[in-house]
Amino acid sequence: MDLEWYEFEVVGDYSEYEFNSIGAKGIIKKSVKFTPFKAGNAIFINLSFGDKDSKTGKVDDGVITNNGDPEKVLATIAFIVILYLDLHPDALIYAEGRTPARTRMYQMSINRNSKEIRKKVSIYGFTEDNELQPFKRKINYTAFLITKKTF
Repeated sequence: MDLEWYEFEVVGDYSEYEFNSIGAKGIIKKSVKFTPFKAGNAIFINLSFGDKDSKTGKVDDGVITNNGDPEKVLATIAFIVILYLDLHPDALIYAEGRTPARTRMYQMSINRNSKEIRKKVSIYGFTEDNELQPFKRKINYTAFLITKKTF
């Protein structure tokens, strides 16, 4: 991808990744984690993301950091998702913000960077009626499903 992103490291078995956000509030450790869950007959991979407390190791997915680098942070998450899908090509990654405002922020970032992101992955959105459809601009989604692009 041609987007600017942070270097990251793999924690354990490639289900967790960490990187540092560097901005107005200093250096803040971030964590991206992939956790399987079952819904109906399908197994999905939940994508969780947040600030990681260096002392306790706990991840807070509700904090609003405002470190001045949201595009670089979201590009890093996108790069991590692509790497995860390269390792697990059949994975169905489910992503939803903790709040509607956060989900909207993710959607706006997908809109801005969709040309780059769609080179590697397919993105679908869940409508308010829980209908899954290919991601389109100008439609508000409640969550997203990301899969490896098949050629």
